[in-house]
Amino acid sequence: MSFYADLQSTASRLLEQFGQVVTFTRTTGGGIDPITGQDTTTTEALETVGVLRRFPDNLIDGTRIQATDRELVVRATDLTPVISDAVTVNGEEFTIEEINTSTPAGTDLVYFVRVRR
Repeated sequence: MSFYADLQSTASRLLEQFGQVVTFTRTTGGGIDPITGQDTTTTEALETVGVLRRFPDNLIDGTRIQATDRELVVRATDLTPVISDAVTVNGEEFTIEEINTSTPAGTDLVYFVRVRR
């Protein structure tokens, strides 16, 4: 294993130990099949573990980062979040505003997802 693969494993282990279940709901397709008239939208629930934390008060500017925004740190080994996903943590639903990743030497360690209620 390389150094960064070891870091990825450590990040995943720590998130598993101290994090909680996070569900990403992904809707794909969309629209009506013109031949059958059936809805072609599919919804998939993807689970991983993560840590939800508040932004420090000095970063909340009211426009880019609002008071209800949270930073969700999720492991990069289970899924790749996309901006159109919905996120559920502790029964609360959030929308994704921004996704950043920590990717040294091409190895995704964790995703930093800014979510909003």
